[in-house]
Amino acid sequence: MPSTSDWEKIEQYLQNGQLQVAETQCQTILQQQPENATAYKLLGNIYHQQGNHIAAKEAYQKAISLSPDFAEAYANLGNIYLQHQTWQAAIDNYQTAIRLNPHLAGVYRNLAKLWQATGD
Repeated sequence: MPSTSDWEKIEQYLQNGQLQVAETQCQTILQQQPENATAYKLLGNIYHQQGNHIAAKEAYQKAISLSPDFAEAYANLGNIYLQHQTWQAAIDNYQTAIRLNPHLAGVYRNLAKLWQATGD
Protein backbone atom coordinates (compact mmCIF):
# COMPACT_ATOMS: atom_id res chain seq x y z
CA MET A 1 0.00 0.00 0.00
CA PRO A 2 1.47 3.36 -0.95
CA SER A 3 2.23 5.61 1.99
CA THR A 4 1.37 9.27 2.35
CA SER A 5 4.96 10.10 1.45
CA ASP A 6 4.64 8.10 -1.80
CA TRP A 7 1.65 10.24 -2.83
CA GLU A 8 3.46 13.39 -1.74
CA LYS A 9 6.46 12.45 -3.91
CA ILE A 10 4.23 11.90 -6.92
CA GLU A 11 2.50 15.24 -6.30
CA GLN A 12 5.92 16.90 -6.02
CA TYR A 13 7.04 15.37 -9.32
CA LEU A 14 3.84 16.65 -10.86
CA GLN A 15 4.33 20.17 -9.50
CA ASN A 16 7.94 20.20 -10.71
CA GLY A 17 6.92 19.19 -14.21
CA GLN A 18 8.55 15.78 -13.89
CA LEU A 19 5.55 14.19 -15.52
CA GLN A 20 7.27 11.07 -16.82
CA VAL A 21 8.65 10.24 -13.35
CA ALA A 22 5.22 10.84 -11.80
CA GLU A 23 3.55 8.67 -14.43
CA THR A 24 6.07 5.87 -13.90
CA GLN A 25 5.43 5.97 -10.15
CA CYS A 26 1.66 5.76 -10.69
CA GLN A 27 2.03 2.90 -13.18
CA THR A 28 4.23 1.02 -10.69
CA ILE A 29 1.55 1.38 -8.03
CA LEU A 30 -1.14 0.23 -10.46
CA GLN A 31 0.87 -2.87 -11.37
CA GLN A 32 0.76 -3.84 -7.72
CA GLN A 33 -2.71 -2.44 -6.98
CA PRO A 34 -4.82 -2.21 -10.14
CA GLU A 35 -7.82 -1.01 -8.14
CA ASN A 36 -6.08 2.05 -6.66
CA ALA A 37 -8.35 5.01 -7.38
CA THR A 38 -5.83 7.58 -6.12
CA ALA A 39 -3.25 6.42 -8.65
CA TYR A 40 -5.80 6.79 -11.44
CA LYS A 41 -6.73 10.28 -10.25
CA LEU A 42 -3.06 11.26 -10.25
CA LEU A 43 -2.61 9.75 -13.71
CA GLY A 44 -5.51 11.91 -14.80
CA ASN A 45 -3.71 14.96 -13.41
CA ILE A 46 -0.54 13.98 -15.27
CA TYR A 47 -2.36 13.43 -18.57
CA HIS A 48 -4.26 16.68 -18.12
CA GLN A 49 -1.01 18.57 -17.60
CA GLN A 50 0.38 16.90 -20.73
CA GLY A 51 -2.66 18.11 -22.67
CA ASN A 52 -3.93 14.57 -23.24
CA HIS A 53 -7.52 15.27 -22.21
CA ILE A 54 -8.92 12.00 -23.52
CA ALA A 55 -6.55 9.94 -21.37
CA ALA A 56 -7.13 12.28 -18.41
CA LYS A 57 -10.90 11.86 -18.72
CA GLU A 58 -10.55 8.08 -18.88
CA ALA A 59 -8.27 8.04 -15.82
CA TYR A 60 -10.68 10.19 -13.79
CA GLN A 61 -13.60 8.01 -14.85
CA LYS A 62 -11.68 4.90 -13.78
CA ALA A 63 -10.93 6.51 -10.39
CA ILE A 64 -14.63 7.29 -9.98
CA SER A 65 -15.67 3.78 -10.98
CA LEU A 66 -13.33 2.38 -8.32
CA SER A 67 -14.29 4.95 -5.70
CA PRO A 68 -17.70 6.53 -6.41
CA ASP A 69 -17.28 9.02 -3.55
CA PHE A 70 -13.99 10.46 -4.86
CA ALA A 71 -14.89 14.15 -4.92
CA GLU A 72 -11.55 15.32 -6.29
CA ALA A 73 -11.85 12.99 -9.30
CA TYR A 74 -15.31 14.42 -10.07
CA ALA A 75 -13.92 17.95 -9.74
CA ASN A 76 -11.03 17.19 -12.07
CA LEU A 77 -13.36 15.55 -14.58
CA GLY A 78 -15.47 18.71 -14.40
CA ASN A 79 -12.36 20.71 -15.32
CA ILE A 80 -11.90 18.62 -18.46
CA TYR A 81 -15.51 19.20 -19.47
CA LEU A 82 -15.19 22.91 -18.69
CA GLN A 83 -12.16 23.22 -20.97
CA HIS A 84 -14.13 21.58 -23.77
CA GLN A 85 -17.18 23.75 -23.09
CA THR A 86 -19.32 20.72 -22.33
CA TRP A 87 -21.21 22.83 -19.86
CA GLN A 88 -23.81 20.44 -18.43
CA ALA A 89 -21.29 17.65 -17.87
CA ALA A 90 -18.99 20.13 -16.12
CA ILE A 91 -21.84 21.37 -13.92
CA ASP A 92 -22.92 17.82 -13.07
CA ASN A 93 -19.41 16.79 -12.06
CA TYR A 94 -18.79 19.94 -10.04
CA GLN A 95 -22.09 19.56 -8.22
CA THR A 96 -21.32 15.93 -7.43
CA ALA A 97 -17.90 16.92 -6.11
CA ILE A 98 -19.46 19.58 -3.89
CA ARG A 99 -22.11 17.18 -2.63
CA LEU A 100 -19.39 14.66 -1.72
CA ASN A 101 -17.01 17.23 -0.23
CA PRO A 102 -18.42 20.71 0.38
CA HIS A 103 -14.96 21.96 1.44
CA LEU A 104 -13.44 22.03 -2.05
CA ALA A 105 -13.26 25.79 -2.52
CA GLY A 106 -11.78 25.57 -6.00
CA VAL A 107 -14.82 23.71 -7.25
CA TYR A 108 -17.12 26.54 -6.17
CA ARG A 109 -14.84 29.00 -7.98
CA ASN A 110 -14.85 26.93 -11.17
CA LEU A 111 -18.60 26.48 -11.01
CA ALA A 112 -19.08 30.25 -10.58
CA LYS A 113 -16.80 30.90 -13.59
CA LEU A 114 -18.78 28.41 -15.62
CA TRP A 115 -22.09 30.04 -14.73
CA GLN A 116 -20.63 33.45 -15.53
CA ALA A 117 -19.41 32.21 -18.91
CA THR A 118 -22.80 30.71 -19.74
CA GLY A 119 -24.76 33.70 -18.43
CA ASP A 120 -26.44 31.79 -15.60
